[in-house]
Amino acid sequence: MAFTREELMQKYAEILVSGVEPVVTAQSVNHEVEKARFEHDVKMKQMEMEMCKAELVVEKEKMVTEQERLEIERAKLQQEKELKSIEIKVKEKAEQDIVKQLKRYGEALSQPSELLNCHHISL
Repeated sequence: MAFTREELMQKYAEILVSGVEPVVTAQSVNHEVEKARFEHDVKMKQMEMEMCKAELVVEKEKMVTEQERLEIERAKLQQEKELKSIEIKVKEKAEQDIVKQLKRYGEALSQPSELLNCHHISL
């Protein structure tokens, strides 16, 4: 049964007007129980703090692992990019060599056959 503040004040005023002394019972405090409760609360707070610290450590380890994974992925992509660049350069060089060779063949074929025979040594 809960009273509002005004109801409690009204009851108190009625008791004072009636002239009856209010009976006040003091609750005894068991110091041992209070001490045990306080120690328990402190212990629970310490355990809660330790759990929070452990969660932070786990979260930090996850972040470090994720960062390492990203660095490995970045290095892998960089190597693939460099490899692709080298492959393109090699392919371009090979194509240029083939073009040069075909050009020389074309030039050789376009020369008169007499010039080709002038280097022929007769025995």
